[in-house]
Amino acid sequence: MKNEAEITILVDTREQLPYDFARFVGGEIDIILKSATLPEGDYAIDMGQPWAIVERKSLSDLITCLSGERDRFERELFRLRAYPHAWVIVEGNLDQIVLGQYRSQMSAMAVVATIAAFSVRYIPILFAGNRETAEMLTWQLLCKAAREVCKMAKMAKCLK
Repeated sequence: MKNEAEITILVDTREQLPYDFARFVGGEIDIILKSATLPEGDYAIDMGQPWAIVERKSLSDLITCLSGERDRFERELFRLRAYPHAWVIVEGNLDQIVLGQYRSQMSAMAVVATIAAFSVRYIPILFAGNRETAEMLTWQLLCKAAREVCKMAKMAKCLK
């Protein structure tokens, strides 16, 4: 990060429908998007290495990860826990799960219980409602994390 007004966001090369954050260009923070193969997650702030990570999931992806791919997903969440800031952002809402608006043999109660357990055990799983809101939430989380890095760097300089 060159200054407080510019951040580099790494976008994983395997991300099938990447956010472009175009509607946020021209705001108070300039962004540079770079394609990269991230060890975990879909989006990351570049601080010489990924520092704040977002794993994006559609609702159907999340349900698949909680049922048929549970062990793999839990290992991924375990690895994400090692980053200073990490989140799973879901392009869907919790009401859809409670109302059974998904395809799986897993009950709504089991899905919600697993989301709660994984959010406590590993990293927060946040529901954004839809893709547009998920992009905005991803943008805000990454920007706020970048600002915190800047604040910590300034505080560290003051302490020297």
